[in-house]
Amino acid sequence: MIIIRSPREVEQIRKANVVVAEVLESLKTLVVPGVTTDELDGISEEIILSKGAVPAFKGYHGYPKTLCVSLNEEVVHGIPNQRRLKEGDIVSIDVGPTSMAISGRSDHGSRGRGRPRGQAASRGDGEGPPHRNRNGKGGKSPLRHFPCCPGLG
Repeated sequence: MIIIRSPREVEQIRKANVVVAEVLESLKTLVVPGVTTDELDGISEEIILSKGAVPAFKGYHGYPKTLCVSLNEEVVHGIPNQRRLKEGDIVSIDVGPTSMAISGRSDHGSRGRGRPRGQAASRGDGEGPPHRNRNGKGGKSPLRHFPCCPGLG
């Protein structure tokens, strides 16, 4: 189904995505070894609120944070915590501010200073990173599952 947005809705989407861009631009210089994913989350929440928007993910089906920050082999929706970034970590950041019913979203992945999401990280043997499925098969602990992507109703 194709949804045709009104000019007012398009403007709201544009404004929300300006906030997404501002958050990601601010985080570019802060995603460095030693910073915690929780620190990135707090900074992002401050920026979103200062722009008159609200973090769309926080509280969605009980999700506790503003960002989703996945490191290395984590598939998606890593919950920010006290983990410190290390040199060479692959960091994926997802942020979504909202104002009223319209939201902006970003799925942004990087390694160091700018690996675009969608490019597999190499382990040196030509293979990408290991994957975990929802029930934890493959020797990894189970992923914490939320019913849907935060920010997507």
